[in-house]
Amino acid sequence: MTLFNRRITDQELSEEFKDQIQLILSYANDFEVIQDFISGNSPVGQKLSELLGYVGSMTSLKTTAKADFVNAINEVYDAVVANNTTLTSLLNSVQSQQTTSATSITALTEATNNAKKNNITGVSNSTLVSRLDNDYKYLANTKMIANDILTPTSNCRFIGHRGFNYGAPENTIIGFQLAANAGFYGVETDVQCTKDGYWILSHDTTIDRMTNGTGAVKDMMLADIKQYYVDAGNGIAQYPKLRIPTFEEFLKTCKKYNIIPVIEIKGSGYSSSNYDELVRLIRKHGFENKCVVISFTTTQLDEVRKRSYGIVLAPLIPIGTDNLNYVKKLGNAMINPDNSTLDEAAVELAHQNGVLVMTWTVNNYDRAKELMDMGVDYITTDFLVGGGKL
Repeated sequence: MTLFNRRITDQELSEEFKDQIQLILSYANDFEVIQDFISGNSPVGQKLSELLGYVGSMTSLKTTAKADFVNAINEVYDAVVANNTTLTSLLNSVQSQQTTSATSITALTEATNNAKKNNITGVSNSTLVSRLDNDYKYLANTKMIANDILTPTSNCRFIGHRGFNYGAPENTIIGFQLAANAGFYGVETDVQCTKDGYWILSHDTTIDRMTNGTGAVKDMMLADIKQYYVDAGNGIAQYPKLRIPTFEEFLKTCKKYNIIPVIEIKGSGYSSSNYDELVRLIRKHGFENKCVVISFTTTQLDEVRKRSYGIVLAPLIPIGTDNLNYVKKLGNAMINPDNSTLDEAAVELAHQNGVLVMTWTVNNYDRAKELMDMGVDYITTDFLVGGGKL
């Protein structure tokens, strides 16, 4: 059992785990580099202090060999410092010397400071404690989400492209409702931000093609956009006076119909507060562990990852070694190439790297069957609905 790879409940606390926690706290003063880690000033530190209450004094543990403490610390670092051989060797050195000499502590401190810059989340941290906290949150969230979206299944899952736009105008509430009723696993949409900071649904950078209005989304206020009607798209005669939905209205619909949102970030030039709002809405409606965010622009996905380690990301990039390495570095991610670039070898390469494959936009029955036979995990389509069976 490692300390940072899962959420901890009281019921799961084994005696062995209690001993490790007690050892960490008992010998903290010998290793000043982790003093702030167990001070109670961080989520992880608070958790350790809280767990100590279950352990009691257990004074006999305080004289346990320092090697046991080093083993416990090694267990922590195995979880949060991937392939850091320098740190591991220094810890082993401290263990073998059974000493707290200034030389050993200085070397360990230096390695620990370097580790702050190399955390698994890619977020810069000023202290080791903040780094460990961020890694803890990341590992906890990835553990939570791995049970569904990123778990391979025997069946390919289908995503409705901009809703069910074969039967209703794209990116409309009725289109998402139809997709849910048709049996899609999830629905894809496009989001952009208005001048006053609201995320809305629009594939194009302007509202011209889909509404009776005109103008660029980034230059318009939400109230301005809402005054226009959707007047184009399949089935428009059956659904008059539709309006462009907000991102929040979309999430409410997904929640109501129990479908997975696949959210493509369109446009560019977004501020930090714009990304904050996007993630805030995802969290508000309970989709942090139940959605996929996609983009052709990897820096946009990097911004989302800075704010959430639970959201699944899927860059719209072709399969190749460098791109797969990027996906693995993102964590909680899959790859989402154009279906025309896929063959059996490409899909196999992704799967060999532990990366699931989502692809777009497939509207041909025979091609969909080929992709399913290759082992593609997700297919985005305008109207093919198979639930894994075609």
